[in-house]
Amino acid sequence: MIAVGDARRKEVYAAEIAPMGNDDVTVTWGPEVLSPQALADKYPGARFVGPGAELYSDILPGGLDQVIEPVVMERLAKARLARVDAGEELDLGTEPKYLRRPDIHGA
Repeated sequence: MIAVGDARRKEVYAAEIAPMGNDDVTVTWGPEVLSPQALADKYPGARFVGPGAELYSDILPGGLDQVIEPVVMERLAKARLARVDAGEELDLGTEPKYLRRPDIHGA
């Protein structure tokens, strides 16, 4: 499953998400920034989910139009924290993974 967010500028943020048991997931690649068409070409037949997939549903077929309920997010967070408590090192930082220059630049 590929999670897709709207990156503006006719681009999307994308990352592949794989399940880890019943209550956790892992990112197997990404995040990556690319055009919706490049994403569709790079991963044909993939299942795309998220606001970017909904926005570009004509290019990214097979999207799921469901919203993640808060209780699901709670289970994911608890599973992730349990992994940390068990000694696993996880990147739980809030540092941006991708930054780009703004559209308007100073001289």
